[in-house]
Amino acid sequence: MSKESFPPFPWQNTNWSKLVSQFNENRLSHAYLLTGTAGIGKFEFALKFARYLICSSPGSNRACGACKHCHLSASLNHPDIQIVTPEDNDSVIKIDQVRNLANFYSKTSHAGTLKIAIINHAHRLNPSAANALLKTLEEPAGSSILFMCTNLPGQLKSTISSRCQKFPMGEASRKQTLDWLEDNVSTPFDSASLEGLPQTRPLYVKELVESGTLETQQEFIKGFLKLLNREASIQSVLSDAQTLGLSNSISFLMNFFSKAIVAYMSNQTANRNSIESIFIQMLQESPIDRRELAVRLINFYDEVAAAQKDLSGSNNLNAQLIVESLIWRGSMLNLR
Repeated sequence: MSKESFPPFPWQNTNWSKLVSQFNENRLSHAYLLTGTAGIGKFEFALKFARYLICSSPGSNRACGACKHCHLSASLNHPDIQIVTPEDNDSVIKIDQVRNLANFYSKTSHAGTLKIAIINHAHRLNPSAANALLKTLEEPAGSSILFMCTNLPGQLKSTISSRCQKFPMGEASRKQTLDWLEDNVSTPFDSASLEGLPQTRPLYVKELVESGTLETQQEFIKGFLKLLNREASIQSVLSDAQTLGLSNSISFLMNFFSKAIVAYMSNQTANRNSIESIFIQMLQESPIDRRELAVRLINFYDEVAAAQKDLSGSNNLNAQLIVESLIWRGSMLNLR
């Protein structure tokens, strides 16, 4: 069997080489905090590196892919690798999951090497789970490594993040994203349709294309712009947000406003057929003073960012009320 391709994605070569160097020099930390935007493959990177560490015959800075440990880890059944993640997209990581992690570390390694745990979406640790994890970090088990993956490191307790080695993950270039999508997306797509999307986040874009969510997102933003022109109701836009998924709708709205505001303020020319160009034209035709308009847009962007933080946090908040309130505030922008 041929050796597997490592790292999992081409834009992670620098990160992979750095961690391999630490391993070769016997400088691996007992805990790492992998950070970076969603959709760049932090979890996949951590899992592949765990497989490399467990492999009994690694070579050329990669796992062999053929030994019994590689077979077990490839099927996510290796007894020396444990994955902790929210039980569903809207839940938190609970204290029982962290207690199970402590029990996992207390057992002898099956391979006779390391015990490796990966916590995905680590910012979703609820307060009790975070406190339990802190004890594990303060008293690390021998020959153990913990990888924590998050796109929102600011939501972690400082006492947790301070006990981890910070490991920021690089994003993909636009070319890397498009090349990777061409080879890995099963659904046909036009690269022009990706304009306005975060093209440094390939896994996120892949999910949008293959799930058909991309078209739904476009319709949501179009409806929101109609709301700004008093051509749509708050309820219709909220309905579109529910179809898209409340958290997803706010993430997309935040990305849209970020790009559109920059384009407008820097006098950039948007693609004529893009939604950004429609919005920029609305702004250019507004009778409001340019400076005042910029203040209103930036203030609303801050509200969108705050809503996204609330929706992605571990607090049990009413998502519909958050999104409904945000859409209502958007309707009050009064660009005319």
